Amino acid sequence: HIVPVFFFGNTKTMAKLNSPILRAISRRVKMSFVIFYGRCGTPIPFRHPIKMVLGSPIRVTQAAEPSAEEVEETLARVVDAMAKLYEKHRPAWETRPLVIE
Repeated sequence: HIVPVFFFGNTKTMAKLNSPILRAISRRVKMSFVIFYGRCGTPIPFRHPIKMVLGSPIRVTQAAEPSAEEVEETLARVVDAMAKLYEKHRPAWETRPLVIE
């Protein structure tokens, strides 16, 4: 089974330092350097509600070597379930649309 799970608000608890120097270093060493911070520049998170929602389990048949069609069909079911979960339970303070690429 695959269980769709979505958390609302977790990206609002910390901020990320956007520094051109860090970006340049990250590109040069081909490794990502990210500095997160919370209240007053500390690792203490900002106060923001977090809402977790669980969807219904999605039945998946296990195969040693699944075909491309089986994988695509399962992916489509999972993406559809995540989109429905997002739209059904999205809090009023969450204004961003769901983007799944």
